[in-house]
Amino acid sequence: MKTFFQIFVFLILSDAAFGQDFMPMIQKVWQNNQQLAAKDFEIKSAISSLEEAKSMYGPSVLFNAQYTLSTGGRTILFPIGDLLNPVYNSLNKLNNNSAFGQLENQTINFLPNNFNDIKFKIQQPIYMPDIAINRSLKEGQLRLKELELKSYKRLLSKEIMTAYFSKEQAIALTKILESSGILLTEALRTTQSMITNGIALPSSRLRIEAQQAQLSAQIIEANSQVTNANLYIQFLLGDTVNQEISLPELPTLDLETSQVREEILQLQEANSIMALAVKKEDQFYKPSFGVALDVGSQAFNFGFSPYAFLGLNFEINLYDHKRHQKRRDVAISNMQANSANQKQVADQFALKSKISENNLIAAIDQAHTFASRISSAERNYKDVFTKYKAGTAGYLEIIDAENLLTSTKVQYALAKFNAWSKWSEYQYDTAKLDIP
Repeated sequence: MKTFFQIFVFLILSDAAFGQDFMPMIQKVWQNNQQLAAKDFEIKSAISSLEEAKSMYGPSVLFNAQYTLSTGGRTILFPIGDLLNPVYNSLNKLNNNSAFGQLENQTINFLPNNFNDIKFKIQQPIYMPDIAINRSLKEGQLRLKELELKSYKRLLSKEIMTAYFSKEQAIALTKILESSGILLTEALRTTQSMITNGIALPSSRLRIEAQQAQLSAQIIEANSQVTNANLYIQFLLGDTVNQEISLPELPTLDLETSQVREEILQLQEANSIMALAVKKEDQFYKPSFGVALDVGSQAFNFGFSPYAFLGLNFEINLYDHKRHQKRRDVAISNMQANSANQKQVADQFALKSKISENNLIAAIDQAHTFASRISSAERNYKDVFTKYKAGTAGYLEIIDAENLLTSTKVQYALAKFNAWSKWSEYQYDTAKLDIP
């Protein structure tokens, strides 16, 4: 039991390590994929948006310069002469001189003419709840973009593994068919010798030659599949050099703890973002504070008259006919809908993971059944070929034996790489691969 347990653990750990053997190839796919590069730019954009949201806590400085010319418009009469001239006359009589001159009434225009206003405006928020909410929103959007990137990386990982298994399957089929061609060549040589010795008829040679032609057509098709598989891998990698990976005969079931799928994490993050809408409405009655400072000059005829103006901005919502409460109800309903959808998606992924596990186990078990079948087909071919050379078996029997051996090996190759394909699906559905 101890030895069995050690072997079992070794298989699990070796399979988990084998999944990392694909990482150099997978990383090359990530580097070459343009859609992944576009998503990376989207992340950079989200990072910049987050930095912008953080900068809202700091001050802003604005320079403003105005020069106005005006004529006409509203005016106001300022009767300074009517007010002060009687007083000035009395003073002149008392002093017996004319030291105080007469003043004329003034007309003041509301529109300033030949007037310049130059200033620096400095604004500093002190307490503004919307700034914090906006920052949290940008952080959530950044995390969503990162999860979207990881999700696409995982899909590309599955794509390259599946493509690699398809290429290996086509290569294996080519080798099997070429090996069968060697058997047919040996059978043809033996048949020709038997015809020369008068043991066999020429028709038996023609039948084997027809079988060789059919096999040649299958080899051409298999080589075409290898070429196409290599082209697709090169398209994914962006390179003509393919990394060779030493595949075990069959995969094993990896029982290590799986990660949470990015799609589920995205729904969780979306729920957090929706919660910000509720928080925003909960802060409806909270005030906002800010400080503004104007430093500049106001004067006529391009003069210079400096000034400074400091102000405290205070704003608070008092009443909006319950509109913010309705917005809060909408946000809560959206959160509840997203939570229900999240549970549904999590259940679907759990079901898909279990199905992938069952499919992988079934594919491995099916592939294991071919060991005895191949051994039996090989023994059958040897026995029939020995009888054929002795003249006690017909050429149809040797062809049937060769067909049985070839088809059994082909079926095993298909079953073997079907198991590997199910393994890549299992790795994807259960999120086994660690995505940076």
